[in-house]
Amino acid sequence: MKNTFFILTFLLLTLGCGKKPKNQIQGKIERDQIAITSKIPGRVLKFYVSEGANVKKGDTLAVLDSPEVDAKRDQAIGAVTSAEAQYEMAVKGATRNQLKQLTANQTALREQYAFAEKSLKRLENLVKDSLVPQQT
Repeated sequence: MKNTFFILTFLLLTLGCGKKPKNQIQGKIERDQIAITSKIPGRVLKFYVSEGANVKKGDTLAVLDSPEVDAKRDQAIGAVTSAEAQYEMAVKGATRNQLKQLTANQTALREQYAFAEKSLKRLENLVKDSLVPQQT
């Protein structure tokens, strides 16, 4: 009787452990939209990869349109244009007060230039760390 109990228990354990579950489901879902975040805000202009493509570290996957970066660039261009006009005025003759204003503007522009250099170095480090695409 004892042997029969052990044999039945052994058979139940071996048969029960050998079965795999039949309720495994595999599938694929599709989305119309997907959210992507980055350190620089902007809109995706173009994707350079397609679904299932193999990518490597450093590959450009997409190009962003960043209004903030464009605004900073336009601001810098405006500052250069203003400085050139003021330079022309200084060369052609300026009053003592105008020279003081120009000196103050020159100091401010140097500080803006130093800030722009720091921002550029920061962006270069982001590119170097693969946090921002090279094109940005």
